[in-house]
Amino acid sequence: MKNLLLFFGVLFVLLSSLFSQSSGSFKQIDQWKHEGAFGINGFSFIDEQNRLVAGFAKTGHMIITRDKIIEFAPRGEGPDELTRVYTVFLYKEGLAFVERPDKIKIFTPKGETYSCKDTKWLKRGRYMHIIRDGIFYDNKFFLAGMEGIPPKGEPYNYNYPEYSYMKVYADNGDSLKQLVRKKITPPSLFIYMGSQVVGYNSDRVFVMLDNELKVYVVSTKSLEIVKEVQLELPPFYKKMPECFYAWKEYKDAAREQLIDLETWDMGYSSIQEIVVDGNYLVVQIRTPVEKMKKFALLFYHAETLKLERTVFLDDLLLDAKDGKYYCFANGNPGRDDNTDECIINIYRFKEKK
Repeated sequence: MKNLLLFFGVLFVLLSSLFSQSSGSFKQIDQWKHEGAFGINGFSFIDEQNRLVAGFAKTGHMIITRDKIIEFAPRGEGPDELTRVYTVFLYKEGLAFVERPDKIKIFTPKGETYSCKDTKWLKRGRYMHIIRDGIFYDNKFFLAGMEGIPPKGEPYNYNYPEYSYMKVYADNGDSLKQLVRKKITPPSLFIYMGSQVVGYNSDRVFVMLDNELKVYVVSTKSLEIVKEVQLELPPFYKKMPECFYAWKEYKDAAREQLIDLETWDMGYSSIQEIVVDGNYLVVQIRTPVEKMKKFALLFYHAETLKLERTVFLDDLLLDAKDGKYYCFANGNPGRDDNTDECIINIYRFKEKK
């Protein structure tokens, strides 16, 4: 079975190579290189000044350009500090740091960096909400991550079998909608699995969970799921084993749980990042097949959601903007090998003349 999977993986690489030659090649056009040990990447995006804003487990929050790194928003309780961060995303002219499920600190540009200007409070419910990703789109907050939904009429408890993976708030903090509901047999550790959201064409957002190549298309106007699409699976795709994220108790959680989280992320074709670039929804997944690159970029047409291109590379996608793809060399620092330096490789398609 393993040899058969490898055969189809290699065959797919060859076919993808031929297709790429006919539609343009994916080439590195620039590289930013800095020293330092960074740790696992928590969030990353390109800001309005075309700089990389990213958070890393060891070094904290950084603004990265070709020439320098600017550290900002350190851990702490001061005005420009953060006690913890669930996720960060662009907000109007600045940044939104989700510090708690009910608290967002707004940072605005100040010289070369950002400084806290305001705090927004969300009217959240009483049940757990683990936020993994977010965007501010069509004047609303779209926050991806698990929130428990208890059965109606039952007393307060944490053994609820249904979760929402998308919570929508108005700009003033009012709760508007819970979407992408799923039933999960409790107890589980699915709270540690990622989920992601990106905006497209001003009137819809795409929501995806890390363990399935399915996209939930949400209207920003009606706040309803207008369609669910099972995306085309590439031949090398490896489904998540059922034993992943199963409930267990740890004797040494600080060590044993970190090992499990790495195994769960790297042991199947988990989604690493999703972005929208032009007319494409781009999904990066792991390729846990020997003799293949670490990751594949899957280019689905944003309207038809049909797979049109596949690119293989060893670098972790951080964000894309204006046709440029910003990647951390050799994978996720602290999780993949050979990621001891901060090397940002920038790619784009170069069409044949």
